[in-house]
Amino acid sequence: MKKSLSLLLILACILCLCAGTALADQITKSNAEDRLYQLLEEHSNYTRDQLKNNECFYDKVLKQWVLSSNLINRPSDEDGLIMVYMDGDGNFERIKPSEKVSVLDQIANDLIRCTHGEDSYLLLADLVAQWKPRLGELQAAVDEAQQSSSPSFVKANRYVKLMSLDLTMPAKGSLPIDEAQRIATRYIAQLDGWSEEKAAMFPLDMNAYYTPTDIGKPVYFFKFKQYSYSDHSLSEMDEYDQRLTDLFGDKAPMTISIMVDAMDGSLMERPIFDYAPIQYFFLDALIRTDAIIEAGQGN
Repeated sequence: MKKSLSLLLILACILCLCAGTALADQITKSNAEDRLYQLLEEHSNYTRDQLKNNECFYDKVLKQWVLSSNLINRPSDEDGLIMVYMDGDGNFERIKPSEKVSVLDQIANDLIRCTHGEDSYLLLADLVAQWKPRLGELQAAVDEAQQSSSPSFVKANRYVKLMSLDLTMPAKGSLPIDEAQRIATRYIAQLDGWSEEKAAMFPLDMNAYYTPTDIGKPVYFFKFKQYSYSDHSLSEMDEYDQRLTDLFGDKAPMTISIMVDAMDGSLMERPIFDYAPIQYFFLDALIRTDAIIEAGQGN
């Protein structure tokens, strides 16, 4: 008798667990997202139309539904990520609101958006215009990082140098930037041991228009780089890596930085190559560190 009761209890527990899981799946598939947004609006000042949904899922470990969303118009000093949690019955658990981020994190996030692609010269000009009024705030963060011996100091110091540059839209009379890029690519292809095929292996990563202090005239800056796994599939990368090996052996550069005169396209200095392991920070060639200037002079 006792054995039968024990078996019945075990069976009942299993059925309850299965029912709970089935209910979780059912709610998740039907209206979990709507319920989570409803709870968000009830327990915060956010509304659904302010957010872009990332994902909605049932966490089997927490036994909770989770909604991850981003603010569409994210304040510059916040990360914009909002998380909403509810229990297995659809009851409110908690909200993780958008959190404040440091000024260094703010500019780092902005740079990710502005330093990759053929329109980076436009985005960088706009970014510098936005940040110049905050240069004092940024410098204070750099000074604090230096005093505390923070590892972020090296990057932060470069951010200040970037925002001190006169990055603008190309002036009237300048070459069209796409023409300047073709000229820059041709210079690379004409280097000893190079060819058009080799130069074509490195797509544009970043461009800019400005007047470097040590150059004294307007230039177009171009940075080319190898393909990355973030932009291409594994099969594409395998094929690309094989082509690199066929063309360069184990001596393919990771990046190539080059400047040409914005008015006539003449080469301003030797192209600068960076090899693995990477020697330069991704902004170094643009902000023109001492090491970059020496490399451009062939030292």
